[in-house]
Amino acid sequence: MKRLIVIFLILGVTLLVIPGVIGFQTEERYETLLSRLEKGGLQIVGRSYQRGWFGSRAETELSLMVPTSSDTGQIQSKEYRFTLLSHISHGLLTTEGLGMAVVESEMLVDGEPVFPADYPATIRTSIGLGGTGTTQVDLPQVEIAASGKRPGIRLGGVQGELTFSSDLDQADIHLNMNGLKLIEGDAKLLEVGRVELNSSSGLDDASGFMLGGGQFEIEYLDIQDTATGTRIRLAGIGIEVESSAEGGNVSGFALYRLEKASVGDQVYGPAELKVAIDHISGKLMAELQESLQQINTRQLSEVEKQTAVMGVLMESGPEFLKSDPRLAVERLRVKTPDGIVEAHFSIQSGGLEWKQVGDISAVLGKLVVDASLRMPETLFRQLLIQQAERQVTQRLEQRRQAGERVDVPDKQQLSRMAKTAANQQLEQWLLQEMLVRDGGDITTKASLSDGLLTVNGKMLPIPIL
Repeated sequence: MKRLIVIFLILGVTLLVIPGVIGFQTEERYETLLSRLEKGGLQIVGRSYQRGWFGSRAETELSLMVPTSSDTGQIQSKEYRFTLLSHISHGLLTTEGLGMAVVESEMLVDGEPVFPADYPATIRTSIGLGGTGTTQVDLPQVEIAASGKRPGIRLGGVQGELTFSSDLDQADIHLNMNGLKLIEGDAKLLEVGRVELNSSSGLDDASGFMLGGGQFEIEYLDIQDTATGTRIRLAGIGIEVESSAEGGNVSGFALYRLEKASVGDQVYGPAELKVAIDHISGKLMAELQESLQQINTRQLSEVEKQTAVMGVLMESGPEFLKSDPRLAVERLRVKTPDGIVEAHFSIQSGGLEWKQVGDISAVLGKLVVDASLRMPETLFRQLLIQQAERQVTQRLEQRRQAGERVDVPDKQQLSRMAKTAANQQLEQWLLQEMLVRDGGDITTKASLSDGLLTVNGKMLPIPIL
């Protein structure tokens, strides 16, 4: 009998001690998860963790940039911040049976829950005894009135699942949203169609990066500027990414697709852009990301941040060049009202060392560059005119600041000056065969290898640049 009592006492003490031990492990895993999410691009602006014996409480403040339209018709971004509040129940015994922990989460804005108290939202993470876990998300369709700085929300529903391994070195995400509207007053700020996200990633030990692939699709994105009435609609948005590592170097690509973009009466699309990187040091990427995250957490002005970022990049130069990296816009194709724009560009280092960067002949001799462009001449002229207007305005401002008396041209005079300058520049490039007319398009092809520059099949001396 005494032996049985001792066994029960030991068992009872064990069951009381285990939740506390698990609490320490849960906090460590929570911090590791946030670190991984930050590396994946999630903007975390604040966090706190209050650990208890049988349970804990975690708060994570997130930043979300929502696209809006300016009075010029351009897409800008507006920041919204919200907090993810998590209540963590420690194992060994949880509401879902044996396990390490169960996490129930809710979203707050300005300290208040986003969803009504009777709304059956589910954001639940179950962590098993082995450390593997699953996060289930189920947000039914709901309409929420505006409150304070928060706009009104019409949510079509969100369903999804995130699974992760015990070491958080493997994660799979499947998420669907059936539409979203943000409303300010009587005006629609933003409307989003169906959204689908699927990704699978794993940790590369050499770089510390989560690498893999995924697809992100948005049925449409509709933005209405309340001041001007300008409407911007983007339809058929798709992003596909893929990354891998070999020998400590990371390679990958991102493919962006857009079926149609409507800005007022102007229609663009379909459009496609594929950018790629090859032979980028994984160790360097991890160090750069950590440095940039530290810069973002400091209270710096934009100028100070730019200076700090430039300093980090300069320090990374030697390591960056060691692996002979390649950066490329492998494909750019856009259908515009004036015609189709096509371009590609790639640049790769071939044995260039950081100490040679100041020697222009050494740099040109160890870079391999390939580029091409095809663009409707009408659109090319418009771009030249816009550039010429900026240059004329800048020169006049420089003269004024130097103390000269400057006669500022009116809008029509400035337009005529810019058109004249643009036409002269275009004709000069055509005469030099830097550009070629092909029907209604302007085209050019250029390559640089072994210090030799070729433009449209014609070898050119480097000093011409």
